Amino acid sequence: MRHAALPAALLGLALAACSNDRVDQTPANPASPPPAPAAMEAPPPTGSLAAREAEGAPPSTVSYHCDDRTYTVAYEDDGDTALMQLDGRTLTLRTTPAASGARYADDDGNVLWTKGSDEADITVDGLPAQTCRTSVETAG
Repeated sequence: MRHAALPAALLGLALAACSNDRVDQTPANPASPPPAPAAMEAPPPTGSLAAREAEGAPPSTVSYHCDDRTYTVAYEDDGDTALMQLDGRTLTLRTTPAASGARYADDDGNVLWTKGSDEADITVDGLPAQTCRTSVETAG
């Protein structure tokens, strides 16, 4: 009879060990939610050129100088969109058909019509079109 008690005792110890393993694997409070991710910075406000540039890779940017104004234009979406900075706001202009050059316009009548790589006709806020040129920096 002594030999039969030994396997029974070993079986009891093995079951007790398995039982403890299950308790150790159970989370302390299964109803608690997972920890919150680290606080993220709020995204910059949309609509401004700076905010859009912060969202991704910087677009190709050109400054056009007219008689009394300078317009900063960022080209995005492989040249399908022109974001024109004007008096603290950004106009979103989309490509439109043009006989020559590249023409961008919005529903409000604002137009950017480029001619070659250094000149553009710009119409904003219902004012007559202005012919503008890109700036050229020379080594002094």
